[in-house]
Amino acid sequence: MAARPRVPEAFVAWLWTQEVGATLTTTDGQRVQVVYPGRRYGSWGPDFHGALLAIGDRLTRGDVEIHVHGRDWTQHRHAGDPAYDDTVLHVVLEQGRSPLATLADGVAVPTVELSSGIPASAFPSLLARWTHEGSRPPVAAACLSGEEAIARLDRAGMERFRGKVARFEGDMACVSSVQALWAGLLESLGYAANVAPFRALADRVPAVEAEHLVTAGCGQLLEAILLGEAGLLPSQRGRLSYEDYAAAVERAWHASRRGPRSPLGWRWVGARPGNTPVRRVAAAAALIGDAARWPMERHVVAALAELPPRRAASALRALLARSGDSYWQLHGDLDRPLFRPLALIGEQRAADAVVNVVLPWAAALGRSQDTLWIEEAAERVYAAHPPLASNQITRHMALQILGSTRPSFRLAAQRQQGLIHIYRGWCDARDCAACPAGPEPGLGLTFRTM
Repeated sequence: MAARPRVPEAFVAWLWTQEVGATLTTTDGQRVQVVYPGRRYGSWGPDFHGALLAIGDRLTRGDVEIHVHGRDWTQHRHAGDPAYDDTVLHVVLEQGRSPLATLADGVAVPTVELSSGIPASAFPSLLARWTHEGSRPPVAAACLSGEEAIARLDRAGMERFRGKVARFEGDMACVSSVQALWAGLLESLGYAANVAPFRALADRVPAVEAEHLVTAGCGQLLEAILLGEAGLLPSQRGRLSYEDYAAAVERAWHASRRGPRSPLGWRWVGARPGNTPVRRVAAAAALIGDAARWPMERHVVAALAELPPRRAASALRALLARSGDSYWQLHGDLDRPLFRPLALIGEQRAADAVVNVVLPWAAALGRSQDTLWIEEAAERVYAAHPPLASNQITRHMALQILGSTRPSFRLAAQRQQGLIHIYRGWCDARDCAACPAGPEPGLGLTFRTM
């Protein structure tokens, strides 16, 4: 019998993508039909997101985790990690005598062993095929012609923008426009993993209080209060402070006499040293602590009124960028130096915030003040904004909609937002029949903004 060669996990993930339409069997005898294997995910967490599977007699949507060996689930400590709570299938090359994967609540995850259906003699040819194909994106036919795709992406991108505008309108009905912007900017600093904690932090330390501290010249106290309310000071995490800076922040927090607060549920796993929750909170302090650029309303309105769209977009990005002081340029956490200097809010994060927060907030401000030109100017700047950094969703959706022709299209920010809007509304739900990017689009594009 031919011996099975050792293979990397990437090869097992590739094998899983070849199972579309196949019917597999779990280690406990359940039938699994693969309707959609999921979207490949390259960050911390399950390898495939949003898979659609028929497990037994039940249609299931969720994540799929890939391993070479069944024991890897335990060795990688996934059982206690909430990032894996939505895992509905564990796919391994070889299960052996390893215990089944379990979630944090002890529930077992069904496991499929791919090697049970692949003869050992077939592995050399499969490995050769993977070596040839695995590192390349699949060649796909475009859903639409170029002109049709661009028109629909522009429309979907504007629909996503107006959904955000409506959300800010709702916020402004309850709080001031400054507080609505403050909360939106803090959410953008949270990336995907820490949006909810940052939203709660904006309520704990509202903009009016932060502005008062800045006006009084208490910048370090503001930073200490934000970190303390966030529960991110070293003493709140059971750590000792050895640096003078960290000790000064601790003293400022204790002098404020603010009581202990309930945890906000920060996610640390997978955060790069330059993007830790502590550093993001320090960025929030730097954002509102720059008296020359905050409050931002007059600067935003002036840019929209006085500059052509592309120059206005550039001015707004500059308005949000923060290099940070000498400490935070060189630290990822209190008492934790970085290997190289990094800006607190760099060009890419500032651009994301302009597109997703500042421009829809400005449009909502125009609506709330019955000033139509502000809303119209915000939409023009949004339409003219250059591309943001691509992410897994935009790359996945560009391949789905534009196929192998996608390199020939310029996907500016609005069109990238259109890709995200279509993914959230239809692709992630596998609602292909109603997808606006299909040959016979649904009746509308309205979907709640995520």
